[in-house]
Amino acid sequence: SPDGERIVFTSGRSGNNELWLMDGDGSAPTALTSNGAENVNLPGRAWCPGNDRIVFASDVESENDEIFSMASDGSDRQRLTTTHARNWEPSWSPDCRQIVFQSDRSGNWDIWRMNADGSNPVRLTDDPADDWQPNWSPDGTTIVFQSNRSGNWDIWTMDVNGRSLTNVTSDPAEDTDPSWSPDGEWIVYSSDRSGGEGDIWAIQAGGGTPTQITDDPAYDGAPSWSPDGNRIAFESKRSGNLDIWVVNAPSSVAFAWPDWARTARIAGASFELEDSEADIDARLDALAAQNVSVVLADSPWGWSYSAWVDDAEFYAVRDLVTTMVQKAHARGLKVVMYQTGLELTSTPERNPGPEHPDWPQRSLDGQPILFNDISSDQEHWLEEGEWDLWASPCSSYRQFSLDRVREMVRTGIDGLWVDTVYLQHSIGDHKDLWPSTDPCSVAAFRAATGLDVPTAEDWDNPAWQRWIVWRHWQMADYLLALKEAARQVNPDLVFFEENWNADTSGATYYANEPAEYLAYPDLSTGHEVSTIGDRVDRGETGMQGATLDQWLAFRTMIAFARAADRGKPSWILTYGYRPRDSAQLAGMVLAEGGNFYETQGPEMAGTVGTAYRTQLFGWIAAHENALYGGGSAAQVGLVYSPRNRDLLDSGSGDYYDVQDSTHFAAYRAAANLLYRAHVPFDVVLDTDTAAFDRYAVLILPEVWGMDDATAAALRAFPGQLITIGNTGWYDEWLNERDENALAGVAQRHFATVNSALVAAADTGLLSTSAPPEIQMGLRRTPDGYALVLVNTAAAPTDAFTLDLRLPDGVTIMAAHLSTPEGTETDVAFAISGDSHTVHLEVPAGVDTLALLTLTTQSRNEGQAPPADSRG
Repeated sequence: SPDGERIVFTSGRSGNNELWLMDGDGSAPTALTSNGAENVNLPGRAWCPGNDRIVFASDVESENDEIFSMASDGSDRQRLTTTHARNWEPSWSPDCRQIVFQSDRSGNWDIWRMNADGSNPVRLTDDPADDWQPNWSPDGTTIVFQSNRSGNWDIWTMDVNGRSLTNVTSDPAEDTDPSWSPDGEWIVYSSDRSGGEGDIWAIQAGGGTPTQITDDPAYDGAPSWSPDGNRIAFESKRSGNLDIWVVNAPSSVAFAWPDWARTARIAGASFELEDSEADIDARLDALAAQNVSVVLADSPWGWSYSAWVDDAEFYAVRDLVTTMVQKAHARGLKVVMYQTGLELTSTPERNPGPEHPDWPQRSLDGQPILFNDISSDQEHWLEEGEWDLWASPCSSYRQFSLDRVREMVRTGIDGLWVDTVYLQHSIGDHKDLWPSTDPCSVAAFRAATGLDVPTAEDWDNPAWQRWIVWRHWQMADYLLALKEAARQVNPDLVFFEENWNADTSGATYYANEPAEYLAYPDLSTGHEVSTIGDRVDRGETGMQGATLDQWLAFRTMIAFARAADRGKPSWILTYGYRPRDSAQLAGMVLAEGGNFYETQGPEMAGTVGTAYRTQLFGWIAAHENALYGGGSAAQVGLVYSPRNRDLLDSGSGDYYDVQDSTHFAAYRAAANLLYRAHVPFDVVLDTDTAAFDRYAVLILPEVWGMDDATAAALRAFPGQLITIGNTGWYDEWLNERDENALAGVAQRHFATVNSALVAAADTGLLSTSAPPEIQMGLRRTPDGYALVLVNTAAAPTDAFTLDLRLPDGVTIMAAHLSTPEGTETDVAFAISGDSHTVHLEVPAGVDTLALLTLTTQSRNEGQAPPADSRG
């Protein structure tokens, strides 16, 4: 029921199928129909809160099944369809104005849509295969259904007009009975992929790694989510009969990213034990006045060995944080607490080693990662003489840190930002450490692989390759344990791991790969993305003076971040120098749909200017629906492979230097060409096979190695494949294949990345006269489209033209340009004669950053497009 207190279900207990109602605990069953006919409701959106009516299928008035609705007490039955066909599985739209259902009235099982009174039926699918069990998404934009068009039952989605078909599951198993989570982020369904008769599974709405919810040899099916997202009702034969059961939704599935995290405007602040309440008040007042919405709060607990291990200091800091959080919440601010994950620093007179000898990571030659000879010139957060300890995630430090995290979460913080979950490879003068060979890590590696830790760096050694890949798992395992410990105290807490590796070989060396967390929808990454000069304290100047190639490398790193965090917010920490380069950095982040963390290098709690921050964040807040309410409109996917970076490139590839890499160099070169040509594209991970079908074109730049699952997904890809170099000739461990994994698949092949790639990849979605110094991020919004414009040049832009191809049946009603500096102007546009393209004339004067919004409207057949806005 809409209030979650009751369950409507179909039962044959009276000898035929009738609709029944019972309380959520199974008590007080009451028959809603009692007519001797076959009456069946669809799990999901059969009961609409807006009109308190239940929609169902029945043969009560005819030999065939028709669609009916009735009041929730069983009264006022109304027939909505009159056909000579079968009409099944109806589902309400969220506003109760329309109903989607399956029907064979066309001679084939297809999905149809009609008004709530049964008028204006519209066929949405037209495929020789069967399309069944449609359910309308909570936001009203998408319909999920099952189809056997791929040869077996899979879960598919489409928009409410039958377009934008997406294969959400692609598995040889039978995936059926889909319905939505109340936030629209997940789809729950039944599948026999685990080998039984059917279990309940859930998958993110955009695809990804599915989560198994039930595991029983008997059949479990027809799942439906409770309105609060905490429970899932389903039918099961586990008792011998077909009964209704309820299970708690797993924490990773029940968790929904709150709106404040998706629209966050982030700034840092440090709080010390010496702070008075007046100090805390002043700091928080300033942040609130600067239009900050999320405070990334640091304290001694974030990094200090003594604040972690000494109870008196720890609890004093905890009390400080409790006070600060209460004050922040009173001002409407959210607090996400900074902590170092595996690094602790201590004063010169206190060496942590003798106190906790099992804690340190150990280098490949067995030396503890514990140093006191690193200067602030080498690492800005350290002073020479201080002890810098890097802890092993499987030592006794693990349980100690989990317990401390639980205590800190009790302060009421809204989230955690966990930094330094790395195996420290190079710091100060200590290079090529390759940890960790501490006893518990050695034992864990042997248990997982059956291998001994290698004794020397050797990229041709299979054991070394396994070691490199396994270390990613070790970091993910520790972070997941921290997350679960925190969520035991606060199930709604947001959790970010800070990661400065982006798409570079840093992930290979330091063992923390952002792409590892794609499979965990309740854990995201705070990406620390370096500029060409972060050390402002030593005279460096952020991105001031950056070349276009350097700007495009920066943007590619942000695009990678969004690929690694698909479906989740990406918080981007980067370091400006002055308002101009900071605004350009913000533009690149916003162009890819990320959240900007404003500061000045190298400090996390700095700013390039309070007036600038106030202006920028106020502007972002005013446009957050356009910036964060939709998603990328790109039709091209550029495939990036962390495994190829690890094993093929063997540690080559840095932020702004491709070095001696192969895959990394080709991927960065392809991104550069596409950005220069204004071809909208997304980075997509090679492991994210569920995302492939979002695109019309996939580009694989020197993806030499791929596993069989990725190869199968690429062979099934219905769009255009573009392969470069030796793509597909090796498996995931770089063992050469007898035959290319993509042999026989239609593809456009290039020996190297070159300019011809642009023409091959361009779908004609967007064209412009703007120079490449003006970068554009094209996004869909609830109202139409948004283009984030970023001017990387030193002077304001000249006027330029822009043409955008429109979907069938869509027209532009208005175009508007806005800048943080206060420019608000309507933009002239004209619709082409065939109504498929809008031509815009963007005025001169964009200094650093602008937002061009296009308001669209569905155009009925025969309706003329709007008049030329130029008059």
